[in-house]
Amino acid sequence: MHKDLLKKTPWLLLGLTLCLLVASLTAKTVDLTTADLGRHIANGRWVLSHPEVLFTNFYSYTHPEAPFINHHWLTGLIFHAIETTMGFTGLSVFYVTLVVSAFAIMLVAAWQRSGPMAAPALGLLVAPLVSYRTEVRPEGVSLFLAVIVYALISAFAEQKLSWKWLLTVPVIMILWVNSHIYFFFGLLIIGIFLSEAALKAWMLPHGTERKKLAKRCYSLFAILTVSILASLINPEGWKLATYPLKIFDNYGYMIVENQSVPFFLGRNMHFPVFTPLYVTLAGVWGLAVWVGVRRRLENIPLASTFIALLLSALAIKAIRNISMFGVFALPVMAQLWSETPKRIMKSLLLCLVVLFSTVAYFAASSPATFGNLGIGLRDGSNEAADFFRSKNLKGPMFNNYDIGGYLIYHLYPDTKVFVDNRPEAYPASFLTDLYVPMQESDAKWREIDANQHFNVIFFNWHDYTPAGQTFLITRIRDPEWAPVYVDQFALIFLRRTTENQPIISRYEIPKERFSVR
Repeated sequence: MHKDLLKKTPWLLLGLTLCLLVASLTAKTVDLTTADLGRHIANGRWVLSHPEVLFTNFYSYTHPEAPFINHHWLTGLIFHAIETTMGFTGLSVFYVTLVVSAFAIMLVAAWQRSGPMAAPALGLLVAPLVSYRTEVRPEGVSLFLAVIVYALISAFAEQKLSWKWLLTVPVIMILWVNSHIYFFFGLLIIGIFLSEAALKAWMLPHGTERKKLAKRCYSLFAILTVSILASLINPEGWKLATYPLKIFDNYGYMIVENQSVPFFLGRNMHFPVFTPLYVTLAGVWGLAVWVGVRRRLENIPLASTFIALLLSALAIKAIRNISMFGVFALPVMAQLWSETPKRIMKSLLLCLVVLFSTVAYFAASSPATFGNLGIGLRDGSNEAADFFRSKNLKGPMFNNYDIGGYLIYHLYPDTKVFVDNRPEAYPASFLTDLYVPMQESDAKWREIDANQHFNVIFFNWHDYTPAGQTFLITRIRDPEWAPVYVDQFALIFLRRTTENQPIISRYEIPKERFSVR
């Protein structure tokens, strides 16, 4: 026993090192001025003080009655509880733990399928993908729960777990449907494994094996049915359960994370994560085709491979899915790799490919990519909001999209936002026909300003959208507005009025300090 442990120790240390790598790449200090996190915490704060879930755009004065589906209210409650007890450091640790746990589970699965040689190399390959989503988000809950459901269902399909373990899946689905919109992926996992079992049963002749598979199908079908019903256990019932099908019906603002890989390549934007993404895509698809053609189709783990292939398409379609794809690609590549001929050359080739991918990833990463590694809140994040409150500034306030969650966290209920980073919570026409045009056109701005009578502009000046930059340049030059505060995150303007003059006299920033590059 001691000899076996000694033999495994180097590999265990290697696995631990990979987990630490994923943790270090995922752990980034929180920039609250661009994150959704502030709003999630505010949601939890609301639920705790008012035992109900928000159903309207409560934080905005422009569309307070606009209905929206609060599909991550439970995560907000969890985030609020952690922030209250352990601060933003606790939130960072919690999120990193979710990501690393998901990676570790899949690394063990890969180890079991391919042995200790290939699994670490493949783990190193997907590490940049798994750690790609560094912002503390409800997505971390989805990543972890997806892996747990997959581990349970795949172990049952491989006859390593009793059907009784499947009874935990509906409970997980209740938590998941209230935590993040990706809950539907849990249902997909069950349905895909059910389809695989049904296909295999159909292909087998009548006999004992077919009966076993049929029984497995019945169990999976029952769990899928109960899990679907469990998804209805949420504050909005079928509306939330079917929301993944409708979320983009009212989406009037372009979000970077929802754009495709070709979208960025077409604009000469090549992110460092794209190289390991290409290699992993080639690995999953190439190995699946090779094993299917050169070996037999039954040698392919159909359900797991289909899930990975589906996620590969989703990762290309929207970069927000890269992390999920990386996690699920790991055990699939390991199992498919184990089906290839056992030659020294294939191990050497694997090492060379992974080395190329890893070096290319780190070489393409700028110092800024790793400049904010760490945990907790980024230094100076709260200072703009502190200035606003300490000077007793009043609305109506105009703010940009990115900083909405920050303002909700710090200023609600005393000051409501003009807009925040939830496109689905605002009419699409508001964003496309009003919010963006009033930044692009000074005439449109003055038209809306005449109606709203803005007193404060609170803007994240890292808003690099053409509309945002045009607006900032115009307001700096606008004699009606005085910049009174700026830091590494935010810029605050005050309208030149008699009431504001004492603050402007003391804090106005000379226009010469601003430059256009």
